Amino acid sequence: MSIVKSTSKAPIKSTKRTVKPKLPTLSRPDIADAVAAKSGLTKTKARDLVDTLIDVIRDAVASGKRVELRSFAIFAAVQKSARTARNPQTGARVQVPARRVVRAKVSPSFLPRVSKAL
Repeated sequence: MSIVKSTSKAPIKSTKRTVKPKLPTLSRPDIADAVAAKSGLTKTKARDLVDTLIDVIRDAVASGKRVELRSFAIFAAVQKSARTARNPQTGARVQVPARRVVRAKVSPSFLPRVSKAL
């Protein structure tokens, strides 16, 4: 939020938010169609391949394994400890329980390709 100048001594926060343009989305069927086009597989086999790949990655991370796809990303389950947070509306302290989350780290060799595309 940006601060708007005012004649009073207390700064007034602007409620106007910047709207980000929506990026085009590539869905699972879109990925399968691209795999089919590049590999010569039928669309059905490509969809099965993409679904199987996602299932293998999901099952591996869920079982505690680290999935490393060189020059793309690393996926791993990470344990977050319990902590005390604050509700921003009321200011009340809230206990957040310990939990496991998935962390994805993008490969440094992947980032330049994204930067060039934007």
